[in-house]
Amino acid sequence: MVSLIMMFPPYFLWAPNVVWKLFDVFVGLIQAIIFALLTILYFSQATELPDGHHRWPTSPP
Repeated sequence: MVSLIMMFPPYFLWAPNVVWKLFDVFVGLIQAIIFALLTILYFSQATELPDGHHRWPTSPP
């Protein structure tokens, strides 16, 4: 594979690096989205009250 890449003219040698960097940015964005989603899910479940318990009364005492 390396020898195939080296057969390209010198002005095309930047192309594989650009493709790889774009793929790397894409993978980083996917990881960031998944991490944010998991963090939101964790905090929403951690702050959830058990069934039947309310933070504020529904009617005045």
